[in-house]
Amino acid sequence: CIDNYSRLDSLSLGGALSKNNAFHYPVILSEYVAKLSPHKRQKILQFYADYENSFREMVRLLRVDGRMVLTVGNRKVDGIEFPFSEINKELAEHYGMNVEHVLMRNIVKN
Repeated sequence: CIDNYSRLDSLSLGGALSKNNAFHYPVILSEYVAKLSPHKRQKILQFYADYENSFREMVRLLRVDGRMVLTVGNRKVDGIEFPFSEINKELAEHYGMNVEHVLMRNIVKN
């Protein structure tokens, strides 16, 4: 997969169409998807469905009073920033978790 990024993308979350459906769609996701081209909408929705299923499983496996640390980044799709950090905060709250800290950093591009 290292030599073929396309293959890596296909094996990653949202890389292939599946029968997985998300159970919770944040409003911010719907607003974001509405701005995308139809082809990109499908890719983002498939990624989100796979991610939300993974997130739900992580929450299920988390011990009572446990903590989850996620390192995520926002990226651009169709030139529009995907609000992944905000989506994660909403998912956490939806699944009964308390968001204790969100650390943001600016990555300077040369």
